[in-house]
Amino acid sequence: MATTNPHPARSTTRRVYATEPLPTSRAMTLDEIAAMMGPYSQQVLEEIRQEKREEAEGARREDNSQ
Repeated sequence: MATTNPHPARSTTRRVYATEPLPTSRAMTLDEIAAMMGPYSQQVLEEIRQEKREEAEGARREDNSQ
């Protein structure tokens, strides 16, 4: 749907931004993000990883016992 400028005497500035990443940019890792957030975030991330390891180990034990 086309819109008209309600103030035709005023010019409209149209800005265009580059959306491509810089050649040197890369995705941040979860560890890097947690480090930026501080020690508490790093501790919580490690606790989550430990819980996941324990869950995976428990699942392997159940598979091996059958």
